[in-house]
Amino acid sequence: MAFEHDIMISYTWRDNQPPPMSKSEGWVSGFQEGLEFWLKQVMPRQPKVWRDKNQMAGNKVFSDELHQVVSNSAILLAVLSEPYLSSEWCAKELQTFVTAADGQGGLEINNDYRIFKINKLPVDRKALPPTLTVVTGFDFFELDAETRVIAPIDPSFGETEKQRFIRKVYDVAVAMARLLKQIELEGFGKDDDDENAATEGNGEEGTGNSTNAKPAEPIAPGLTVFLPFTTRDQREVREDLVAELTRRNCKILPEEQTALEDVEAFKQAVKADLEKADLAIHLIGARYGTVLEGETRSVTELQNQWAAEESRKRGLKRLIWLPKNIGELTGQQFTFVDCLRTDRTALEGADFLEDTVENMKGIVLEMIKPKPKPQAEDPSASPDEKKLYIWHDESDKDAVRELRKALRDKIVGGQPLKILLPVFDGDAASLREIQRQRLQECDAVLIFWGGSSQAWVESCLGEIRKAPGFGRTQKFASKHLIYLGGTKTSAKEDWSLDFQDGLLEPDVATVEGFDSIATAALDQFIQTIQ
Repeated sequence: MAFEHDIMISYTWRDNQPPPMSKSEGWVSGFQEGLEFWLKQVMPRQPKVWRDKNQMAGNKVFSDELHQVVSNSAILLAVLSEPYLSSEWCAKELQTFVTAADGQGGLEINNDYRIFKINKLPVDRKALPPTLTVVTGFDFFELDAETRVIAPIDPSFGETEKQRFIRKVYDVAVAMARLLKQIELEGFGKDDDDENAATEGNGEEGTGNSTNAKPAEPIAPGLTVFLPFTTRDQREVREDLVAELTRRNCKILPEEQTALEDVEAFKQAVKADLEKADLAIHLIGARYGTVLEGETRSVTELQNQWAAEESRKRGLKRLIWLPKNIGELTGQQFTFVDCLRTDRTALEGADFLEDTVENMKGIVLEMIKPKPKPQAEDPSASPDEKKLYIWHDESDKDAVRELRKALRDKIVGGQPLKILLPVFDGDAASLREIQRQRLQECDAVLIFWGGSSQAWVESCLGEIRKAPGFGRTQKFASKHLIYLGGTKTSAKEDWSLDFQDGLLEPDVATVEGFDSIATAALDQFIQTIQ
């Protein structure tokens, strides 16, 4: 290891003073204890963490010893607070680290930085030195979305806050361990003598200099995920999801909570994050959230609107999640959620999911998996069958049975027609994967609208149009057929009229089969599957 220390903790003494009438240790001391514990769990070797535990006078000359410690640390961890920003001593530590990094390969490694911000409490962002405006931040305070009241996450506040504190320190440790591994792989901090020593070793076990050692694989960068801060009722869900994604090398935006009151400044910050994101996840709860001055909509609703615009612009993938059995919603939140359930504009680029937290996490983890490169098709090969996917709701299984009988043994262009059906038994992640496999391999889709709703039909069409994003390489061989069955409703009649008047999307066809199977229309449709 080229660096003498893995991590140097830069902080002010005021931030390590225990609260009044508290028997607990200082905040920074507790943080270091937790950090070292978790690093030992997630690293293959003992971590080396350094912190100045001997108070130095503020006017003391910056010591040679401290200069050496700062310059020979792989990571600088800054415990950020207003006292930190006003400390001349901390400013010298930061500048010394930045200067030393210039000769060690730089501060940035694959979009990660060797400076970590631990935001003990929010600070005036305008007062931040430029170096601290671009680095990862970990918030150890909560900004209540409704009241805008700031509460520190402090283990001295009781058992609940202690558990939250420990969990967040763990998140920091995971991110640091990953960066330390990357620093070692990239050879940051090594000079020519270090490189020569690594190649001229005697090869004995335990020296780390074996010429036969296989170089470690670089850490693959994960996705950048836009995961906005939530209302209080979904706070723990977000924290758990951030931890899951961070462990999988994802970068989470926004990095820090901000107390922006100006709508335009908030919009600029959100849009800047959305432009960097590969995926956006919106966690919707029972509360409506903060309404900034000069606005009538909550920050949650605004962020969904801006993310939808980004999806229209460049195809940003999104997931909107609402807890299963959320209960009765009222006021503006009822209106907002109803819009999410029914309005295609609000759902642009998004999967809308009402399910358990566990199923939502499973789907998110599927979404961030690297997609395999599509296999090049052999142009001389000829498929031996045509595949029609009949997509229906579980409540329409019996009604679809008659449709399947009518399509049995059909021939299309000299090839047999194979029917694919949805699967309803299994966990959410597995069912979703099967659904997408169906959309990848079929030649055409028939959506059976029986006992389901128009919103369900629209969501199916939205998923079909996103098929290229999850692996489909060929265009569909025909229009998407909406088969109107079951009980005749005003929504179905309006849909049929819209089709006749040419008001639907050009890739959609419609067939009515309320009273009996529309055999002739089905025959005509399947012959278009070429």
